Amino acid sequence: MKFILAALFVVAFAGVHSQPPTPSPQIIKIVTDCMEANSLTLSPHEIHDILDFHCTEAELTAPKKCFVKCFAERTFVLDAAGKPNSTTLKGADLPECFDKAKMTDAVIAECGAKTGATPCDVGYEAGKCLVEKAGVPHEEH
Repeated sequence: MKFILAALFVVAFAGVHSQPPTPSPQIIKIVTDCMEANSLTLSPHEIHDILDFHCTEAELTAPKKCFVKCFAERTFVLDAAGKPNSTTLKGADLPECFDKAKMTDAVIAECGAKTGATPCDVGYEAGKCLVEKAGVPHEEH
């Protein structure tokens, strides 16, 4: 199951190009559950921008940060505390949106040291750090 969710993570979190692929039923459920948990209604474009960390500070609300944390937890990238899940990030199930060579213990430790006022702040900052430090570059939409 972890492998399936990690693979699905690529579809939504990895950044999509001009035409996003049709999300799997599992990803749709994760996105829907995380939106409901945070009382959000988001368009596919907004979901992409949030999960790709393309929101301005003005657009970035607490529920959107919690949405990122929820999504990353449900795809095993972050643990329940919003810290990087080293088992997934250093394992064979590393989502393709990350560069295995860049996903070092130092990067995991650096991103795991991120702090915030709430667990959602921590999760958002840790996720953003992982993408910035070890994400695979892709085209902007």
